[in-house]
Amino acid sequence: MDILKQAGINVTRQGDDLIAAPLTDKDILAMSSGEISDGKMLFAKTLQPEPGGLLDPNITGGLKGTKWSHIKLVEPVVNPVFKDAAKSVLGMSTKEFDDASVNKGGKFIRDSLNAMNVQEELQKEKDALNSGNLTKGALDASLKRMKYLRALDELHMKAGDAYMLSVVPVTPPSVRPVVVGRTGDTMDNDANKLYQGLILQNNVFRKIKNSGMGEEDVRDNRRAINERMAELTGMIAPSSPQMRGRGVKGALDFISGDVPKEGYFQKKIIYGKMNLTGRSTITPDETVGLDEVGLPEKVAWEMYKSFLIRGLSQMGYTPLAAKEAVENRTDVARKVLQHELEKRPVIINRAPTLWRHGIMAAKPVLRADTNLHVNSLWESSLNADYDGDAMQIHLPITDEAIRDAKKMFPSQQLFSDKKKNDLLEKPTREPVIGLYVVTANVGKPRGNAKVHKYRSVDEAWKDYYAGKLKMTDYVDIS
Repeated sequence: MDILKQAGINVTRQGDDLIAAPLTDKDILAMSSGEISDGKMLFAKTLQPEPGGLLDPNITGGLKGTKWSHIKLVEPVVNPVFKDAAKSVLGMSTKEFDDASVNKGGKFIRDSLNAMNVQEELQKEKDALNSGNLTKGALDASLKRMKYLRALDELHMKAGDAYMLSVVPVTPPSVRPVVVGRTGDTMDNDANKLYQGLILQNNVFRKIKNSGMGEEDVRDNRRAINERMAELTGMIAPSSPQMRGRGVKGALDFISGDVPKEGYFQKKIIYGKMNLTGRSTITPDETVGLDEVGLPEKVAWEMYKSFLIRGLSQMGYTPLAAKEAVENRTDVARKVLQHELEKRPVIINRAPTLWRHGIMAAKPVLRADTNLHVNSLWESSLNADYDGDAMQIHLPITDEAIRDAKKMFPSQQLFSDKKKNDLLEKPTREPVIGLYVVTANVGKPRGNAKVHKYRSVDEAWKDYYAGKLKMTDYVDIS
């Protein structure tokens, strides 16, 4: 949403719908904490934000700030995203519109747009369309104009207020981060470079107007300001060879990408959660509990990676250092992983999912091999066997999803849907034999059998898992 606002698009939620509309000067000033007048970022020696610059602590909140700010333009400019709409509403060709913008300025365009009565113009277009006298070209143009006018009417906006900008929204530093490396080098966000270019051009334009230079210089700078705005919104590629070489992208270009699957929307929205899933072949494991699953350690590190980086960042690590710690599997990263494993269960699914018990959740415990270790009591609900069956593993993200996942633990789904009082999770085959073996000698020890004494059941289990006790040994819990 914030990246769309960089392009001058205001997205709001109405019920289950998302409504996209022009971001107006009024909207921008309402969310802004102050004006940015300088394109500077950090002091070279101290790497601290420069006052008045794009990371000003008081205006933006500093390097990790969350405050919006704005750039005040010397003259209004058309929002490049809505340039076609403005042309259509005014009934101008591209050449006519560009000439008017450069020769007469943005104020003339805004005043011309605001002078129009949207409802009257909308009715004119409806009458023209109903007349049946329009040629195909005129019909297409009239339909487009009617759609733009109808949108303005529904939003209760004047055309000039909707399509023209006197101030430009500057996204918070958290949206356009500057990452400082260990050696003092910085990695900059594309938006910062584009904001710097716009601020520089705007300041040059201000000096030219204040100095009373000729109309040719004014026209050149009007044209340049419109180009910088188009670059910032992502409607055109940067004209600077250096920026082109670095692949700098404006807002909409960044979201859409050069080719399918490379844009922000595809990576983050469509494909972004694929690293939160895994797949592994199942194997039975009598050491995991009913609500546990043995998760391959390699899979766990990859699936939980984004949560580990976030956890380390909250501990003071830089994003780069946090990523490094996860990749190297340091002791601190391992502790964060253990915390996440305890907090966030995994969801197990065996396709095809023919009934609700085909999807279950469990508490993950790490295993060194590549198999997914499951309790054999799961076989019935998942219709599983051990001849190479593979299962999908998913991570819940939100707190609500975690709560829902915990309701899917096998212990919470003991009874089948097929008939009343039919146990879903019950021992069969080897587990039944195991139960017979461990209960065959219940009672007084036979002969000289040794009795192991413990103060609690937990102590007995501890020795069992340590290999000091066998399942058939006699114990006395005092």
